[in-house]
Amino acid sequence: MEPNNLVPGYQQDDNLKIDNIESHHAGLSSSESVIAQVAQVITATMSPIMLVKLKTPNAPNRAILKLYDRRFGSSLRRSKKGKHLPCRVQDEAAFRSFVDRGDIGPFMDEMEKDRRTELLPNSAADWRLESGGQAKFEAALWWEARSHFETGIEAYRRLKDPQGVFIPCMYTSICFSPTSARASKDIDDYYSVNVILLQFIPGWSLWDLPESPSSPTLQREWTSIVQPVI
Repeated sequence: MEPNNLVPGYQQDDNLKIDNIESHHAGLSSSESVIAQVAQVITATMSPIMLVKLKTPNAPNRAILKLYDRRFGSSLRRSKKGKHLPCRVQDEAAFRSFVDRGDIGPFMDEMEKDRRTELLPNSAADWRLESGGQAKFEAALWWEARSHFETGIEAYRRLKDPQGVFIPCMYTSICFSPTSARASKDIDDYYSVNVILLQFIPGWSLWDLPESPSSPTLQREWTSIVQPVI
């Protein structure tokens, strides 16, 4: 597979214009867009997660941006055999054609029925094996990404009290359109990416800590670091 066949991923210094849906921070208005410049792409396993600089007056200088984008995520986009399936340009074209034809609505109904009636509902990888499978695969991934977003929002609402103490504050939930083209409201949701903007807490990465010269040498010291994270 040639690299130029792949949908371009998020890169450092990218500027993302994102619409504020529900703000939980005084410096972020729900009626205004937020400009976020990517400072660092941290990971892209289930969702792209990045450190961003906010170019919005009165907003926090830095934040963590988590994008529930079906096109990326090495653990999200898997075949039946567990192989990572990067999103290709032709895959994105198949999905958009599927949406534009109006096929995605009936497919969402079919997915809902399958999940309601089957003991083992189809995964996105299962739908990929059917006729028109690539478009169905992308549509099923869209549904999964949206579900993960809604679950994340609900979790942060329930954990409102510990925010800013034991866990990062949720600043806002956001909708981001990867392209400048606008579609009708009926299909625009399928082209948009849901986002959660979180408080950035400076510090070192647990991943890098074992190789640091200042890393702990006693088990009880490691426990005191890891336990609050768990």
